[in-house]
Amino acid sequence: MARPELRLAGGGEAPRADGAAHRRGAPWIGLAILAFAPLASLLGAGPAREPRNVRALAEEALVAAIDGGAGAPEVRDAAVRLRKDVGRRPLDAATRVVYASLLLELAASAEERRAAAFHASRAAALAPVTVPVVETAARVLARAGEPGKALDLARSMFDYDPTAAARLAASLEALPGGESVAAAIPRTPAARAAWIGQLRAAGRQAEAQDALDDAWARWPRDPWVRRQAAFRALSRGDWAALAEIVPPAEALPESRDSAILHAFRGRLRAATGDIEGARSDAEAAARLGGGDAWVRLHAGLAMDAAGDGAAARAHWESGLHALPAAEGTRRLRLQILTQLACLADREGREGDALRIRREIAGTDPESAEAAARAGR
Repeated sequence: MARPELRLAGGGEAPRADGAAHRRGAPWIGLAILAFAPLASLLGAGPAREPRNVRALAEEALVAAIDGGAGAPEVRDAAVRLRKDVGRRPLDAATRVVYASLLLELAASAEERRAAAFHASRAAALAPVTVPVVETAARVLARAGEPGKALDLARSMFDYDPTAAARLAASLEALPGGESVAAAIPRTPAARAAWIGQLRAAGRQAEAQDALDDAWARWPRDPWVRRQAAFRALSRGDWAALAEIVPPAEALPESRDSAILHAFRGRLRAATGDIEGARSDAEAAARLGGGDAWVRLHAGLAMDAAGDGAAARAHWESGLHALPAAEGTRRLRLQILTQLACLADREGREGDALRIRREIAGTDPESAEAAARAGR
């Protein structure tokens, strides 16, 4: 019998005794199986513990569950042998969380689900800051009918890995009974920032905006919150709101984290006619941010709005020079190139404009405007 390819899978419905449910949910075990080898290595499982025996038995049980359902004799036999195997040695966190995952998939009674939850809790207690163990334990607990304990694990993870914690919280939210996940996000700037990032990545922009509003009301001087609120106000062209976030009279922090705030305020000052103030902020942004292309983009926009094309071009060219050629930087590169092309057009430098628009067309083949302009 050929073994199916094992894939990572998220949560699903609560385990049931019928084979169809297990055929839908069985790949859940694959998450623990595939995670087991690196977990065992990470936690120091040595040859004496023979972690591959547990992995092989769990994989065997998974294959049997996919083929015959939870009630198949070979599934129960594999589970019994697995229990005996792990009973011969102390259960480390990695072994225990694999075992908990398998118990949950094969559970046909409330008692067996409680056993899965017990082992998941113990695994998390043995390795309380090991992300793969805690993530898997939390998902087992949620699917075993212990959502409160699962949320507690996610909440504790925000203390040492906010990004992973936000990802875990979102996965728990997708499970039955996960409606209260948002309320479990700790009320700290770092936790809220990670949750907002998770919401944005999931395309839940309205919820992300609401969460940012709440964060701004709570922590208006937190650097991350302040930067996000300022960028939103700038994106909307809401100069009054931007003036509240970065007041023109305030001495902004002289730090790299605040470089973009100087650039944003430079744009505000240029828009309100304070040309010297715009220049001062743009220069501060460049000094604090160095070659940061995002900072340079906005410093250049401030100087362009102030009517100093040469200074704007210098900021943008500096940003491009420091920007690595990678897929992740393509959008920012296109933004800067577009600003340079428009500036060249306004200044009558047709040769420069043509060269830059050809570069845009080469960087973004779908840019019909750039291709058309270069063609003309």
